[in-house]
Amino acid sequence: MFSKITVPLDGSALAEGILDQVEKLAHMQGGKIQLLRVAFPASLPGVETEEYQLKHVRKAEEYLEKIAADMERKGLTVSTHVRSGNPAEEILAHAERYSSVIVMTTHGGGGFSRWAMGSVADKVIRRSVKPVLLIRAVKTKEEKR
Repeated sequence: MFSKITVPLDGSALAEGILDQVEKLAHMQGGKIQLLRVAFPASLPGVETEEYQLKHVRKAEEYLEKIAADMERKGLTVSTHVRSGNPAEEILAHAERYSSVIVMTTHGGGGFSRWAMGSVADKVIRRSVKPVLLIRAVKTKEEKR
């Protein structure tokens, strides 16, 4: 039974495309959804690092709270979590401690871009001690433009 479902989101419509399946899984399993966003720390020349990071954390919190509110209106139990750091490492650390399954999308990148950039989903699958349900994201007609 998947009582705690961790759903990493990166703010993209492709990542959000999994939410319908997550809602169905949560209803079937009686699970609680944990929306997770990793705010990658960065610094820009001339910008106060702490201020910059806080801005991105707040933005991530607002983003997740909006999605959580929509899911809660559907009768689901949802919590939101924002972590800072390397996306794959933070997803793994969160899931190891708090989750029974990770449900995420892959953006379907392949070839050179996947080799050069690495894939967060690939790293999560290879290193997770928890089950991972990976669903390939599908672009809508609007997103393909």
